[in-house]
Amino acid sequence: REGSWDWIILTAGGNDLRGNCQRADTVALRDAQIGPDLTGDLPTFIASLRARGAKVAFLGYYDLLPNEPAPCEPHFDVINARMTQLAARDPGLVFLDAARVIDRTDRRLYARDRLHPSPQGSALIGAALAREMRAAEGS
Repeated sequence: REGSWDWIILTAGGNDLRGNCQRADTVALRDAQIGPDLTGDLPTFIASLRARGAKVAFLGYYDLLPNEPAPCEPHFDVINARMTQLAARDPGLVFLDAARVIDRTDRRLYARDRLHPSPQGSALIGAALAREMRAAEGS
């Protein structure tokens, strides 16, 4: 929806890769989202939002429970690392690596599907993101 927003919260890329993480073109798909030079679909989209004056909070990926199949995890780690670098260049972009918030050994933080966060996990992520956004407001 069009509008004037102070903050826009994003997360992206996971569903684009999931199911493809063991294919030969996975690296190309990931790098099209955000490449080693910090270009790609995500930085372009974020730049367009920032150009309109909005601050952007981007939520990164957390790890799955131990013993869960996680073929995408190495790619998500790369995306998280690159988003951290991108956010370091722009004080109007906040990046939260949800792996810093979700204890991958605490099953209570995961929904029954063992993929998405539970209400408790979501609350932890939301509180951490709110703290990061408040901190960015002060800078």
